[in-house]
Amino acid sequence: MNKALKYVIAIILATLLSGLSAQNFVDETFAKKIATNFITGNSSKQNPKLDMIHTETDESSEANLYIFNIDSGGFVIISASKKVTPILAYSFENNFNTDGLGNAEYFINNYNRDIELVKSSDIEVNSYVSELWRDLESGSIKNRTASVVDPLIETRWNQDCYYNEYAPYDNWGPCSRAYAGCVACAMSQVMKYWNYPEKGKGSHTYIHHQYGSQSADFGATTYRWDEMPNEIWSHNDAIATLMYHCGVSVDMNYGADGSGAQSNKVETAMRMYFGYSSAKYKERDDYSDEEWIAMLKGELDESRPMYFSGSGEPGGHAIVCDGYDNNDFFHFNMGWSGIGDGFYSIDDVNGFHNDEAVVMDIRPLPINPDDNGIIYVTPDGDGDGSSWENATSELHYAASVASDGNTQIWVKSGTYYGDSKDDKGAFCIYPRNRIYGGFSGNESPEFDIDNRDIDANPTILDGESQRRVIYQSDHFSNSAYSLWDGFTIQNGSAGSGGAIYLCSNSYFYNCKFIDNSAEGQGGAIYSVSPSNESSANIFENCIFENNNSSMGGAIFDNIGLKLTNCRFIGNNATTKGGAYYVYMNKFPEVVNCLFANNTAVDGGAIYNRGNMTMTNCNVVNNEAHNSKGGLYNEVKYSRFYNSIFWGNSVAGVANQIEGECNLINCAVEDGFNGTNIINLSPLNNGTDNKQYPMFKNPDENDYELLVESPLINAGDNSALNLPEFDINYGWRIGQGKVDIGAYEYQGGVDVVELNDEQFEIYPNPARDFVKVSTDNSQQSTVRVYNTLGMLVEEIIAGTRHATSAPYSDEIEINVSDYRSGVYFVEVYTANGSVTKKFIKE
Repeated sequence: MNKALKYVIAIILATLLSGLSAQNFVDETFAKKIATNFITGNSSKQNPKLDMIHTETDESSEANLYIFNIDSGGFVIISASKKVTPILAYSFENNFNTDGLGNAEYFINNYNRDIELVKSSDIEVNSYVSELWRDLESGSIKNRTASVVDPLIETRWNQDCYYNEYAPYDNWGPCSRAYAGCVACAMSQVMKYWNYPEKGKGSHTYIHHQYGSQSADFGATTYRWDEMPNEIWSHNDAIATLMYHCGVSVDMNYGADGSGAQSNKVETAMRMYFGYSSAKYKERDDYSDEEWIAMLKGELDESRPMYFSGSGEPGGHAIVCDGYDNNDFFHFNMGWSGIGDGFYSIDDVNGFHNDEAVVMDIRPLPINPDDNGIIYVTPDGDGDGSSWENATSELHYAASVASDGNTQIWVKSGTYYGDSKDDKGAFCIYPRNRIYGGFSGNESPEFDIDNRDIDANPTILDGESQRRVIYQSDHFSNSAYSLWDGFTIQNGSAGSGGAIYLCSNSYFYNCKFIDNSAEGQGGAIYSVSPSNESSANIFENCIFENNNSSMGGAIFDNIGLKLTNCRFIGNNATTKGGAYYVYMNKFPEVVNCLFANNTAVDGGAIYNRGNMTMTNCNVVNNEAHNSKGGLYNEVKYSRFYNSIFWGNSVAGVANQIEGECNLINCAVEDGFNGTNIINLSPLNNGTDNKQYPMFKNPDENDYELLVESPLINAGDNSALNLPEFDINYGWRIGQGKVDIGAYEYQGGVDVVELNDEQFEIYPNPARDFVKVSTDNSQQSTVRVYNTLGMLVEEIIAGTRHATSAPYSDEIEINVSDYRSGVYFVEVYTANGSVTKKFIKE
């Protein structure tokens, strides 16, 4: 490393002597000389007049550093200890404010802390630091601070009067308003750099504890960039609107003495509301100093300013990082009308960085739906997503755009790797996502998504065994649920939730989770505790195969999932719950699911510490190495209906269930305490009078029932959550009485399917009404079921809701009171039946 590079890169590059000796103390006169020589040697300012405006001192009132303003503009911060590099920060344009330090206080406090630490240390002074002091004293160092990237931001905005014109009214604040907030100011200046977007997307409202409701309609606002000058001294509606919208987007905690917000919300706001879909939040603690500096420099080399934040006394600070010099001093726009803007060292003692973070990769990335509200994604697309021909490949960014509940994303078959630079996961779930895989890439906008051939068009999200595949950054309200349908999520790897890290109200239909792993909990899924007890995550018709973790090989459930028609095969946990681990005080509902060939130390298939309700499931051929072969149930209030426990073992010895359970109409190998329990033979079939399960081919995980099975018509029709369909979407009750297990015997059922052309349902999705068109030559009965198979409503043509006579060709169903989600509509006529889905918004 040469002398020029080393010159001003660190607050401390010294190794130090014990105590503070007189020869290491720098008084104001000597500091002023050092500052003068630095300025004349590195700028066009000759014979500058300096004004010492501020001194930071220690507890004994001895100086730690001096701040000098330059009369012609600029400042220099000088260390008061020769144990530290002489120059800490500088500018040749902007002064410090003599009445306060503004956001630069963050750096001043860091420097002050570090110098006090150095002064109390007992290590000798580094010879190179001494050489820097000698060179500056003699004036022999010249032209060491040339910018590599000149400051990118031209605006000199603030957060007080005029900028805060639409902040909440408060008589104690500047111009009788709360401050706009440094977070909003930094966001606004970065967006002004790009003059983007023309319009935002969506809207947001939150309730402030003091000022009440704060709301912004981004999608209805045109941001007038040409009306935003570099600084203002009077009313400016365009800037004030932008500042307020940025504040609302991050739930600004407004106040008359200062306004603040969490910096980790900036990434989501920039993506969801303002079209900067590639924005990424990064924390310094996740990187070495060398990696951090290289990452910042790389971003600035691409001419992309960054949102920068740190915390300390008196609180958090948000500014803009927009340049650097050849000594790795970074330029910061302080958001204080230019005061304090300058080049600052970001090095400090022993890796303590006060929660520094950046939001980087902020750049316009236009993604636009077509007129039907569809965004098209293909593996090799390079367009804006407005058609298959103009598709985008950026699924991870498109998801942030499709967050209004009215926009769908159609994803062509292929493999997608997402954002490899996002530490949280390759893809992010946003509220109100409606994302569908399984397309061939030539479907028209009128195509019925229920007719996708997902198996023929596999749509793969791949973590490459290096990262989590999908994450959800926050809880969603029930009405803001997100839906992902028709994907294979594979090769995810993380500390928890190798495939997906979930909060609440995310739905996954028709998905496969394969070969995902986690060092801790949830090889495929980690579901965290909800923000409200009525929220849920739903998995329907999903496959979990060959996932592994320490606890919950496929799923670690800390919310109470709803699992319907799912298959768990060959998952593994090195401690508990080979397929599924349920945490305490959770209320999962498991319906029509198969758990087969999973392994763990304890609880080969399921380790349940919650209040589980299981209906019509198969827990078969799972193995534990220590205890609890099939199911371990810790909570006696859990209930198990119409389910099969067979072929499970502990170290090769049959073991189906351990723990106190409420079993009703279940079939258990070698029996178990409960109501109406069938004692199954360990063998699948035989010729004597034993109760053999009679599965079709258990060696191939085919657990359909043969006609001779004693489990046919042996269940209880009154079981809780009894669905309308079985795991294969055959009729759940085929012969008047439900079977035991996930598979209903279909041999005696003769159902004629109507032609789709005889049946239409619209609009889909729907908010208030669904209209069902039928063959008007015969009377029709329409039944609506939820995803758990529960009958929601039955309508007979010619009765309530029908639009005309008994043989009307259209039936209108009022769905305004339905909960948001997916529903099945079945139409029955004398000629047969047909079933389709619709989405209630």
